[in-house]
Amino acid sequence: MHLLEGFAHGRPAIATELGEQRELMRDGRHGLLVPPGDEAALAGAMLRMAADGSLREAMGQAAAALAQRCSVSENARQLTSLYQALAAGRTAEPVAVQGRA
Repeated sequence: MHLLEGFAHGRPAIATELGEQRELMRDGRHGLLVPPGDEAALAGAMLRMAADGSLREAMGQAAAALAQRCSVSENARQLTSLYQALAAGRTAEPVAVQGRA
């Protein structure tokens, strides 16, 4: 959950290629992913992020957009739309799988 909190504030992440990070974020789009235990890769990612303000800005914007799509209110809106369509006997649009867009 901490990853999405940072994203919601427009902050890209540097994270290991494990668990939630690997499932949620796309390397180079929402932040930078590094192999677990690879100190050189982590240092390189930190230097790259620190040196490139336009990269940070672009990744931060993409991260904020991802956090918005994954928000509780957006998920509730999609579910409400689905339930309303089902109750009316209509075929609903598929609910998008959240993350990695």
